[in-house]
Amino acid sequence: MAIRFKKIEEIKTYLPPKKKWVNIMKDDSIDIEKKILLNGLRYVYVSNMIEDIRKDTSKRKLKIIPTGSKNLSSDIDIQITLNFSSNVKVVFFKYVIDMIIKHIKIADKIWGEFPTRLDVNFYPFGLFNFVNSKISYDGLSVSKNGNNCCWIPVLDNQDLTYQFLKRDIKRINKKYKPNLQNFYNFYKENITESFFALYNNFKNNIIDPEEHNNLILDLTKHNEIGPEMYFSVGSIIFVVWYIQMGNELPPTLKKYLSIPSYLENNRLYKETGKEKYKIRSEISKENMDKKMLALLDLV
Repeated sequence: MAIRFKKIEEIKTYLPPKKKWVNIMKDDSIDIEKKILLNGLRYVYVSNMIEDIRKDTSKRKLKIIPTGSKNLSSDIDIQITLNFSSNVKVVFFKYVIDMIIKHIKIADKIWGEFPTRLDVNFYPFGLFNFVNSKISYDGLSVSKNGNNCCWIPVLDNQDLTYQFLKRDIKRINKKYKPNLQNFYNFYKENITESFFALYNNFKNNIIDPEEHNNLILDLTKHNEIGPEMYFSVGSIIFVVWYIQMGNELPPTLKKYLSIPSYLENNRLYKETGKEKYKIRSEISKENMDKKMLALLDLV
């Protein structure tokens, strides 16, 4: 099968019209050789896109990390993380969001609905970031190698824990209705302010637990209209940071964050039948605090 083009954008001519990536990859009428080639070219296009965003922003202050498997039907998740060892102002966060929007619009013109056509998700600043120096802060968990960090809630007493979990659990049954334009607009106008407040408190080594927890919840409050992701903070931290990335969590956080993680993964397993959600819900269930379950009226 000969496929020739002068520009990477021309691979769109080899994609069936008006089909999502996952459906293209499941289409038995399309040759496997063509699927493999398209998947490789998809990675080339996304890599070029990431490099363009890096050039437009800051290679020193940001890491733009593509994740996910190389399976034909898998999506490509691109996480944008901030270097907490650098000094930035709130206008920088908003500028980065502008650059993401700019390059997604360019891709939309080429592909149509770019995120679904190529199954690519861009995640702006959120719970996961990185550092170039040793840090210690109550509201951050740091990876074993000391390079990555994750915002974590401060759950020092029963009232703080109850209030945080009550709000986090409420999100679990929201319906996923993606609207990326609205998501990035909300992010730029509202969520960047919450992220900067967290970042600024960290840089000044101050923390008010209730404010800190509310700001963390703010970071994920529009997840139901954004790129595909868990809705609850508990699920994101427990599954991604702890299970998938293999980072440590304090025992108190494991027993509390596993509660929304269990509820959300159990719901997703019932809805999709995917084994990965069953496994994650079982791991979460093993860690849950029974006293807090009773307080939350979940037993």
